[in-house]
Amino acid sequence: MNGFSQHRSSTAAPTSGGGQGDQIATALAVIERVRSAVMEEMDAIRRRKPVDYDAFSARKNMGLLDLNRLAPIIAKNLANVTLSRSILGLKEALEASKTALAIELDAAKSITELVASALRLGESDGTYSSTTLFCRFDR
Repeated sequence: MNGFSQHRSSTAAPTSGGGQGDQIATALAVIERVRSAVMEEMDAIRRRKPVDYDAFSARKNMGLLDLNRLAPIIAKNLANVTLSRSILGLKEALEASKTALAIELDAAKSITELVASALRLGESDGTYSSTTLFCRFDR
């Protein structure tokens, strides 16, 4: 299950019409959807499960697009405590995600460097290695 198909039909982001309560409810739903995608991705990373980064990225991108559409509504309603707390929760989830993804990226870079080094050593015939040079002079 990639999760993307479940969330593809995003809540339409009303920028006009509808009551203020409806608009706030829509914003809260979108914020929660993005936060949920971020938390699920982090959970998969922490549990060392295979992570479908493309699916998670698509879910987050769709949610961020919806949030951009809702920006005027969110800006007008920042005094709403529930909305402000929801935004803060999303911000905290994104910061934790950034940390978790940075760790994953560093690990991937380390593995790449190890594999590249092993390949270089495996391809070398030893002609220019310092070990070969010293062995020749020891004879």
